[in-house]
Amino acid sequence: MKTAFRFRLYPDREQSKKMSRMIEAACRLWNDALAHRKWRWEGQRLSTSYSQQCWILTAERKADPLLGGLYSQSGQEVLRRLDRAFEAFFEGRSRHPRFKGFSGSGSFTYPPAYNGSVKPDVPRKRLFLSKVGNVRAVFHRPLPRDSRMKTCTVVREPDGE
Repeated sequence: MKTAFRFRLYPDREQSKKMSRMIEAACRLWNDALAHRKWRWEGQRLSTSYSQQCWILTAERKADPLLGGLYSQSGQEVLRRLDRAFEAFFEGRSRHPRFKGFSGSGSFTYPPAYNGSVKPDVPRKRLFLSKVGNVRAVFHRPLPRDSRMKTCTVVREPDGE
């Protein structure tokens, strides 16, 4: 049975800055990857695959400190979402993917959260996020015993919370 849990995070000032930079990096990665796909198609009539963009991401992470601060698999998840958006566009289920503006809202995802990138600590009311640290959290309902967190998406709401 799949169940979703939503927790409220209360980061300190430094953790909030780190998460904002990660959201900014995810947004910029989306825009850069979309621009790259568009440039290759309009200029050379070549399509770009997810795996090609992952190779580019690996090289870019070494050169760009903003992308280096983003958890590696979170960057891959951004590229995977862009690839799914293009698949939906070509199948006629949605419109062409758009560039994203850096606004008050945004998100980043830890896809394999059970490998140690995200660890809930319910008794201490903390949630460990890789590249951020232990963030104070409110668990509104108890987590089931022997459960594994599969995916963790950190979302910043439009009001900045």
